[in-house]
Amino acid sequence: NAEFATACEAAGLVFIGPSAASINAMGDKANAKTILTEKSKHVPLIPGYSGNDQRVEKLAAEAE
Repeated sequence: NAEFATACEAAGLVFIGPSAASINAMGDKANAKTILTEKSKHVPLIPGYSGNDQRVEKLAAEAE
C-alpha cells in the first residue's frame, strides 16, 4: 500500500518493501507494462492489446 509506505517514511520509520512510487507505478497494469517495456529489456512480457477500443469485434481481431 503506497499510502502506508509514505506514512512510514513521514514518521521516520524504515519501510521494508518497495517505495511508494514503485507501488503506485506497478499498481496500474497498463502503466507497469509501459514502464517495463521502456526501462527493462530483460523482463519477459506477454504481448497483448492495450488500446482504448474495447469492442468485442476489435478484441477478437487483435486476438487473431
